[in-house]
Amino acid sequence: RERNAEPPSFTAMVIKAAALMMTRHPHANRAIIGPPLFRRLIQFKNTDISVAIETNLPHLPGLAFTAPIRNASTKALTAISEELRAFTSVSENESADYRSYKTVLAKVPWPLSGWLIHLPHWSVSLWTRYRGCGCWVNAPSK
Repeated sequence: RERNAEPPSFTAMVIKAAALMMTRHPHANRAIIGPPLFRRLIQFKNTDISVAIETNLPHLPGLAFTAPIRNASTKALTAISEELRAFTSVSENESADYRSYKTVLAKVPWPLSGWLIHLPHWSVSLWTRYRGCGCWVNAPSK
């Protein structure tokens, strides 16, 4: 504040602490991923924290878009706070992932769209692309 800078948010501090904890204790950075009957425990090496972003999705209350903050353990608190602020006003023009998420929800019939949205639970590469690693933070805008 002495430099007239925006102070880091509480959520940014939680994200940074979680990323540092996963760096120091790698066994905590795991997830169970895979199709039914073939699930396995995956150890992640990255510290990408997935953030649930509340967006206004007409006719679809209660659904959240998720975006990972990449390499959170190496970022400054101010950089993480800036990313979180950008997430609160995410739009289809700015994010290709959000655009595809909204398109799937709006144009694909319900059973198939639900399967597509949950597809990262079946594939390690999709999980790391869309979810990050083994940590998740909910509702930073609240």
